[in-house]
Amino acid sequence: MMSNIHSIQQEAELHHSNWQQPSEGVVIACHTDSHTDYAAAGRIGIDGPLPTKSTIFEIGSISKVFTSILLAEAVREKRADFADPVSTHLAELPLKKHSPLHTITLTELATHTSGLPRLPMDLTQGLDKENPYRHYDEQRLQQSLLLLRKKHLEGVGEYCYSNYGVGILGYVIAQAYGVSFRDLLKEKILDPLAMTSTDVPLRFADLPEAILNRLATPHFAGTAVKHWELSSLAGAGGMISSAEDLIRFGRAHWDEKTPLGLAASLAEVAKLRMKNQGLGWALDGEVLNHDGGTGGFRTSLEVSPGDKKIRVFLANSAGVSDEPSVEGDFLSVAGYWSGDLVEGDEKLRFVSYIAPTGRMLAYSIDQNYRAIVSANSRLHNNRFHFSFPSSSAIYEGEVVNQELHGTLTQGIRKSVVQTVQMKYSRQMPDILHNGLKKTMRGDLAGLHGYWWGYLGGQKGLLVYIKVVGIGELTVLEFYSPDQMNEAIEVHSASLVSRKFKFHSDLVGGTYIGWLAKDGQCIRGFWRQVMPMPLKLYFSEEKPSRD
Repeated sequence: MMSNIHSIQQEAELHHSNWQQPSEGVVIACHTDSHTDYAAAGRIGIDGPLPTKSTIFEIGSISKVFTSILLAEAVREKRADFADPVSTHLAELPLKKHSPLHTITLTELATHTSGLPRLPMDLTQGLDKENPYRHYDEQRLQQSLLLLRKKHLEGVGEYCYSNYGVGILGYVIAQAYGVSFRDLLKEKILDPLAMTSTDVPLRFADLPEAILNRLATPHFAGTAVKHWELSSLAGAGGMISSAEDLIRFGRAHWDEKTPLGLAASLAEVAKLRMKNQGLGWALDGEVLNHDGGTGGFRTSLEVSPGDKKIRVFLANSAGVSDEPSVEGDFLSVAGYWSGDLVEGDEKLRFVSYIAPTGRMLAYSIDQNYRAIVSANSRLHNNRFHFSFPSSSAIYEGEVVNQELHGTLTQGIRKSVVQTVQMKYSRQMPDILHNGLKKTMRGDLAGLHGYWWGYLGGQKGLLVYIKVVGIGELTVLEFYSPDQMNEAIEVHSASLVSRKFKFHSDLVGGTYIGWLAKDGQCIRGFWRQVMPMPLKLYFSEEKPSRD
């Protein structure tokens, strides 16, 4: 954790210049012992002021930590027990005898081991993709709970991150007290810790003007978007806060002024429950941490009670613009480049291709044969700079005697720096050619463009595949914009005799379909938890939900 104001100010400025647009901003705070440093860069919106320690951001899934503390408070005050089945606190709902809510416990919700899916299965019905939880009110949540069956669960007892599960947890705890989640949060945590800039907005439009004036504008890939209102699932990610308030929250873990009961609950959720997991918190040794993300914000919080250190990262930007931007003449460096990524004693083979147009495709051979594609490329006076939004990486350095000498920095908030030295080759290196023969087979170049459809039918999730050709290489990216903004990695694909197939290790899913003779649609099935029909249609333009 950094504590020097000059270091974190430089970090904030580099983050803003590398990953944000002028209307976006970032605040970083670091606390050591009794001293806090704040740093900021950018803006809170178009023509807005510089963000400060009191600027308010959506904190997304950091909310899950607060929900888990409320669970610990409920147990301490004997309103609930960690081992309680969820159904214990849903007495008014006529649950079926075989409902899994009779066996799923409150602890399993807080540790993501319930087997519940990441999102409610009916979330897309009536969905506003720019504010995807707003419509999911208490009535919708209750209806989904009544329809939940064991067949909808997967990997019970294993860690599987679930917004749905922690959203249910927040709702259930509020039911145990007979108040709203928002009121319970204020009573048990926010008011005792004087977190006056922290809230759970039901509707952002209803917030007091004093709060609205300090609220950062959400952005995705450089474009202003709507705030997210999580309605009945607020416990999963519906909170807003400031760097100053989150520092105050972190200090409460060792501050003698923290009420004794709340201090006990803070300690309870920090206990190791399973590998690297407490209640709400992820554990890295003695460091408690959680990231957050909504449609227009990215955040993180780290608290180390033993060292009395805190780190806060807040940005009003989600996703990085992947619109290509090229500066300079790349003809002199067009071709293939091979070398090693070196970090300490570790080496990873690295191959890249630079197109005459300036775009770079990079492959970390020892990890997989998935290409990452540059968005911004610059070459001036033999100094080069490439950014890769899909992997949050920057490669920069100098061209020296047909070699690229530079560093690859990966990670937006926690950077890993690797040295890279690569030599030029006009032809594709055998190591890349042989790997792609196994993972990217057949006439994939014939699919260039977008292929879109609705998973499970018209009311299902919108998904699409982006197929791009750069030089003699083809890159596939899979998107599910109703669920997430980032591309889902495609690790293998093929098009052989009209049979199209691709697989993603990240989500454990495979698509198999058959290309129509006219080349305009593909009929097939997406296989993940269970097979679901998916008909894909060709488009030259990026698709959006009707």
